[in-house]
Order: sequence, then C-alpha cells, then structure tokens
Amino acid sequence: MKTVLYILSSGFENKKKFENLYNQADYIIAVDGGLLIAKENNLIDKIFFAVGDFDTCQNPEKIISEDKIFRFPVKKDLTDSILAYKLFNENIKKNQEMEFKHIFFSVSGPRQDHFLSLIFYFTWLFNQ
Repeated sequence: MKTVLYILSSGFENKKKFENLYNQADYIIAVDGGLLIAKENNLIDKIFFAVGDFDTCQNPEKIISEDKIFRFPVKKDLTDSILAYKLFNENIKKNQEMEFKHIFFSVSGPRQDHFLSLIFYFTWLFNQ
C-alpha cells in the first residue's frame, strides 16, 4: 500500500508528527497554501504536484516548476482539497494496480467550511 499525503494550509503545531507523515509518504501533494508549508519545511523537491486556485499561495511558479502546478479558478464547485484528491485518483491511481492510503494534513483551522466539505464529500464517496 502506498501513502499519499495532502498538505493543506491550516497550519499545525506538532512538527514531529508532520515529519513522520511526510517521511512515510510515497506521494506528497501540496494544496494551495500547503505549498507554503512545504516550502517552510524544505519539501519542495518531494512535491508530486501542487493544486489549487492559489488564492492563499500566490505565484506558486516561484516555488515549484510550472509543470507540477494544477491551477483552478477561485469560483468553482469543489474545494482545492477535493480537486487534489480527484486529480490523483483520476490520473495516477487508475494506472496502478495497488491500494493507496490518503492522509490529509492540516485540514482544520479557520476555514471550517472546507473541513466540513471534506467530511461530506468522503462520506458521500464511500457510500457509493
């Protein structure tokens, strides 16, 4: 089983836990402001791709190569986190015959609407 770590942008307090997560990850995906967290922790070389409307992390191309950036409009039906999950599953997972464990890091914070949308989306997805 491979591990996919999605770094979101709510911040965190437990650096040791974060280190354990990114050290065990096979894929690291930065979601919008999560790219700033990746940069602060010297993880840019390990980022598989970055996803978002980049309203939090402006000018991501100054941090990571443009071929690793998937940019979406600010006004959209899905959150950046859900888009990251869908992108991985539709483009990477479908080409591999293995199971993946998905870990979303730094999801709670001031944007409770994003946190709730993840809960609702995955509840819906796993009940399909």
